[in-house]
Amino acid sequence: MTTEKKAQLEQLKSIVDARGGKHVFAAAKAAMEARGAKAPLATNGDDSERAGRHALATFDAAFVMAAVDGIVSDDEVDELAEVLALMTDGAANDDDVGYLLENFAIALEQEGLEERLSNIADALDTEDSRRLAFVTACGIAYLDGQVTEEEEALFSQLATALRIAPDEAESLLDEIERALSTE
Repeated sequence: MTTEKKAQLEQLKSIVDARGGKHVFAAAKAAMEARGAKAPLATNGDDSERAGRHALATFDAAFVMAAVDGIVSDDEVDELAEVLALMTDGAANDDDVGYLLENFAIALEQEGLEERLSNIADALDTEDSRRLAFVTACGIAYLDGQVTEEEEALFSQLATALRIAPDEAESLLDEIERALSTE
């Protein structure tokens, strides 16, 4: 991974942390460390259960962003893995990433985009958790330096599903673009 890409990932983490990600992903990390084998982001019934649910929905939204063009490239898988590892301070391993991506892909294929977005939104029960998912997912689109038409269209769909006002969504996108700009 290039130095520039690492810097972008750190910037994304900074933005996510500022939106409450630090708490969500710390609780998710604790849940991952306490889990049994083959149970990524398992929860123990306390606040980490809610945080784990928010973390899963956030990564699901990030996956949907990566998959919106119909293909999740090896580079996108690597970026998603790096983001997951970075957000959980290394608690997420390759097995976790593979398990999550496989399940997200199955859910997206079975449900379709609109239903998947609705289910993601349903898992996010606070305004802060919805903003966190939006920022993380949109950040994924900006990591490669090119935002596709499909990704731009998904920004609006995702904001609507997450009940984020258009002007706030635009403001968040501007913040992400400025922070992750490679120019």
